Amino acid sequence: MTTFAIVPIDQVAPHPRNIRRSAVADEELVSSVLEAGIHEPVLLGPEDADGVRFLIAGNRRYDAAVKAGLTSLPAMLRDDLDTEAKQSRSC
Repeated sequence: MTTFAIVPIDQVAPHPRNIRRSAVADEELVSSVLEAGIHEPVLLGPEDADGVRFLIAGNRRYDAAVKAGLTSLPAMLRDDLDTEAKQSRSC
């Protein structure tokens, strides 16, 4: 099941196995986020024991939000992506 939410940025962490976790936002994307916000939500997996959700897709948008100083971002929450195999197919 997919749920939409506005998630505090400090509750999001890059997925350690996502090959795009090192993807960074350029200044143009950061400027766009500052001016218009984020219009396409990132994809997050289920919460861990600490209440943190791993970023499955949207690494550049997440990085731009961090660089722009946003405190939250729009996200699609996928609690059904509860295994590494399911998560890697969605990356």
